[in-house]
Amino acid sequence: KTISLKPANLEIIDGGDEEDDDGVAVPALASQPTTTKPFRPTAMNGYPGEFKLGYDWREVLPEQSIQRGLEIMASLDEGIPTIARIPRKWRVDVFLDRTQHVRFEVGRTTTVDEVIQKTVELLPVARGVSKLAVDGIPFEGGGEATIEKAALFGKKITVV
Repeated sequence: KTISLKPANLEIIDGGDEEDDDGVAVPALASQPTTTKPFRPTAMNGYPGEFKLGYDWREVLPEQSIQRGLEIMASLDEGIPTIARIPRKWRVDVFLDRTQHVRFEVGRTTTVDEVIQKTVELLPVARGVSKLAVDGIPFEGGGEATIEKAALFGKKITVV
C-alpha cells in the first residue's frame, strides 16, 4: 500500500518537525485538513427543471427526478449533493416489433451503425433494416453518430 500526501494537508506543529531514523525532518500531519470544502467529485452544477442526462457526473437537485439506470452517488451527510451520470457501459434494448427484441451492451462511443449491425447479428429476422427510430421518430442523424450524440439512453429504440 502507498499513501499519497499532499502538501496542503501537512502542517508544521509548534516546536518544529520530528526526525525520522535517518535524522531527516518529517512534517507532522495536521489534525484537521486545511481545506474548508467537503470532498466532492467533479460535478456539473444542477439547474432547476428536468435533470439533464450526461456521461459526466451532474448534480441532482432535491426536486428533480432521475431516469432508471443511471449511476448515482448519494451522501447522507449534510451539504454533499447527490450526483448522477449515464454509466460508461449500459444495455440497450432494440425492438423489431412488440414480440421481438434484443439487448446488448453499448458505450458512449458506440455508433448507430454498430447498434444496427449488432441487432441484425443477434436477430436475423431484422436483416434488411438500415435505420433506427427513437421513441417512434425516425433517427436522421446518420449511422456514424454515436450513442451519446444520438441521445439514446432511456429511449425506446426500434429498427425500421
